[in-house]
Amino acid sequence: MPSLVKVRYDAVVVPHHGDKASAHDIVSPVSSKSMAFFSAGDHSCYQHPNADSVTMHKGKGYIVVSNNRMPNIKLQKLLP
Repeated sequence: MPSLVKVRYDAVVVPHHGDKASAHDIVSPVSSKSMAFFSAGDHSCYQHPNADSVTMHKGKGYIVVSNNRMPNIKLQKLLP
């Protein structure tokens, strides 16, 4: 696991639906086009994704892809 932190990423799926803990130790993006995907659903009792996690991923330089009302992400081109 420690070696994963040393790599830069084109895309990440944010752990545990973007809970509060996922706002820490965020891996680095390759570029300003790198994406962070939040898959959380619309269950309001869990309150995912956490606003801190979304903010921290944006601050790290990721484009955030999150829509709790979509059943799944059907199309997102990552590679040319």
